[in-house]
Amino acid sequence: MELLAGAAAAAWSGGELFSYNRENYMFDKELLMKRDYQAQKMRVKKAELYREDVRDLVHLTVRKMDNYLVVSTLQLGFCMTLYVEGRPKPDIGLPHWLMHLFAMCNAGAFLYYLLSIWLSMHASVAAHAFGVRLLTQVVRLPIPDDATLDKSRFKAQQYEGNKVKEMFRVPVLQQQFQRLTQAMDKTDEEDRMSASGASVTNSDDEEDESNMMVVDLPHIRHFRRIQAHWQAYDAY
Repeated sequence: MELLAGAAAAAWSGGELFSYNRENYMFDKELLMKRDYQAQKMRVKKAELYREDVRDLVHLTVRKMDNYLVVSTLQLGFCMTLYVEGRPKPDIGLPHWLMHLFAMCNAGAFLYYLLSIWLSMHASVAAHAFGVRLLTQVVRLPIPDDATLDKSRFKAQQYEGNKVKEMFRVPVLQQQFQRLTQAMDKTDEEDRMSASGASVTNSDDEEDESNMMVVDLPHIRHFRRIQAHWQAYDAY
């Protein structure tokens, strides 16, 4: 009778351990799946941030060139007005050299503003065109395919492939034993490092490195490379 009672207690305990470890396994797999999906969302958000950076950099040149285009067009109209309505009349007795000097200065201003309009239009169109090329060919959204999504899923029958000791693992005891072992083997090295201030220095260095790494991002390097196609027109 006692043997049957012991066997029944052992079977009940084994069933409880199996159910507990199976629920624990399913819970961990669910967290892992949520973590993978969250990581995929963060990668998409990161790519959207990079695409927004490209748009901001391109629009910086486009807006500036559009403003230059408006001002240069107005100034070109002023030059035409000087030719038509502001030209000195010949009956007022001005010397011919002064009339020629007026015509040369006005013609130089006309050509300068015409060149400014041409350069600003070229820089605006080139910046917009290369920005579209950068968005459509380089900085794309990392949309996961079916194979990537299949790697994130799991099946409940995978639990049956685990080791027997994992299926009937006694909770709490193993983790507490490992924690006690680590506490006994731990040294005071971290205390000495914190007392010497090494952790603060490392954090400052890491912060400086993170700030310096922005210019080394792929989309920033690509933009700086294609910026050479209109940078000279923007400068002049």
